[in-house]
Formats: sequence, structure tokens, C-alpha cells
Amino acid sequence: MDLYFDPMPLLDDDARKAFRGQWSERTWLNVPGPFYGADTDNCGTGRIHAPGLVLYEADHFTEYVYRQPRTAEELADLVEAAEAEAFGGYGCDGDAHWTPAAVREWWRDRGRIREYLAGRRADWEADDAKAGQGLAGAAARYAAYLDGELACHLRVYLFRLEKRRSPTPADRLPQL
Repeated sequence: MDLYFDPMPLLDDDARKAFRGQWSERTWLNVPGPFYGADTDNCGTGRIHAPGLVLYEADHFTEYVYRQPRTAEELADLVEAAEAEAFGGYGCDGDAHWTPAAVREWWRDRGRIREYLAGRRADWEADDAKAGQGLAGAAARYAAYLDGELACHLRVYLFRLEKRRSPTPADRLPQL
């Protein structure tokens, strides 16, 4: 069983200042968790700093978090992405907004994300030919994450939301 990586105690005041995004403006493609992309610019800097966590929404090229950080190093990468984002459109208050019911609803609707990713493949391949940021590969990894270990990560996150602590090996994880 995975333990919950709680990134929030690792964010100092300076790092928190980079996360000015508003929950009401978050992109629907964000994976549930404390971090999300909302009204970001379209300069394409997120993947430069956090390629394992950030993707671009294809219509407006705004940034979103497709995988929550699971280590201090990944958190540092996401902080760098947020600091480089000109509009301050990343948020770090997702834990205050996600509820178990909302996470389960997001999970039930994940097929919409899978369809979106598949439908944008040609666009990302064309963008990769120009910018070389590995968008098509990242989209494929996001789709694989949806079909693989994300379910376990979300069950751990649900436990964290419900109990306000990380599960232990003796704990039973909630269902999605």
C-alpha cells in the first residue's frame, strides 16, 4: 500500500506565493489532489520545469496537473513550474475543495479524459515536432496512469480526505 505524500508542510511561505490560482477556474483535466492548474498562461513553461506532472490543455495551451507530486523533488519541480507561470494560475488549495464524493465523481468521469487525450494525439505530435516537449508521450503516460496506478493513489487520497492522515498497512482503503 502507498502512503500519502503530504506536500503541504514542505511548502514555505515563498513557495505558497506562487500558487495564486482559483479553484473555480481550474481545468477539468487536473487529477484530484492539492495542486491544480487554473487560469494559466499559454507560454508552455510548465513541462520545462515539471514534465512528469504537467500537461497542456490543447485548445488554449493552459497548464494542468496530470499527476500529483509524490516526492519532495517532484514538489520542487511543481513549485518551479508555478513560479515560472506568468499569470500565477496554479493553485495549492485543492485539499480544501476536494471531497470524497467529488473525487469519486471525477473518477467515474475519467473516460472523458481518456477520450480527450486520444482525440488530441495528432495535435500533440505536431506540437512536439515544433517545441519538442514530449506532449504526445506525456499524454500517453497520463492515459496509462488513468488505467493503472491512479486508482490506488486516489484511494489513498480518499483515505487522507476522510481520516486526515496517511493510511497504515493495517488500514482498509475506501472504494472509488
